[in-house]
Amino acid sequence: MITRITRGRLAPNTEARVFSILRTAAAAQPIPPGMASMSLSRTMEGRDTVLVAVSVWSDMAAMTAALSADWQEPSWPTGIGECIESATVEILETVATAIDVEHLAATG
Repeated sequence: MITRITRGRLAPNTEARVFSILRTAAAAQPIPPGMASMSLSRTMEGRDTVLVAVSVWSDMAAMTAALSADWQEPSWPTGIGECIESATVEILETVATAIDVEHLAATG
C-alpha cells in the first residue's frame, strides 16, 4: 500500500472558502480505482491553518494512474490552488498494517 500526504498552508482568511469547496468536491467525486481511503484534515501551526490530505492506495500504479504524471506535485480541487501559499507531498510505502501487528501480538 502507498500513503500520499499532501500538506498545504492556507492563505489568511481562506479557510471557510477552502473547506466549503473540499466538502462539495469530496461528496461529488467518485472514488478512483485503487484508492483505499482518503481524509482531509487541518492543523494549526502558529496562526497558520495547514490543510492535510492523506490518501491510501493499493499500489503505486493505481495512484499514478489516478493522479497522472503530476503525482509527485501537490494537487487540489479547482478553486483551492490560489488559496494555498505553500505545499508539500510525501509518499510512503506501507511496511506493516494493523492486521499484521495484531497477528504478531497473538502469536508473539
